[in-house]
Amino acid sequence: MKLVYVDNRYISYLQKFDSRVLQNKSHRPYIGPILIVNHHEYFAPFETAKPGKSVNKRLAFTIHENQSPTSPALSFLLINDMIPIAHKNYMPIEMQHLKETQSKKFNLLLKEQNFARAN
Repeated sequence: MKLVYVDNRYISYLQKFDSRVLQNKSHRPYIGPILIVNHHEYFAPFETAKPGKSVNKRLAFTIHENQSPTSPALSFLLINDMIPIAHKNYMPIEMQHLKETQSKKFNLLLKEQNFARAN
């Protein structure tokens, strides 16, 4: 399972049809896995967990620090915010490059990726 960035132009295009599609932010772009449902590709964004933040458990998965429900939440996989996507609208994240340049971000994304693969 690969993690990807979503193209800003595609996000802008989708916003013409659905105002709930959130805009990429330069400091915090959409990052998440590509999920295949009935032979169609969808992108589901990750959202960083912040103290006091909760999500509807029917619409998102909570990713915990140690994959134990009693450990602190790291982030959420927002199933409710999934968007249809095609190959031309995303760019794979170069995990090896992140490992070498941004180890903290790499470790978080690796935990998120492992959770998505297992669930």
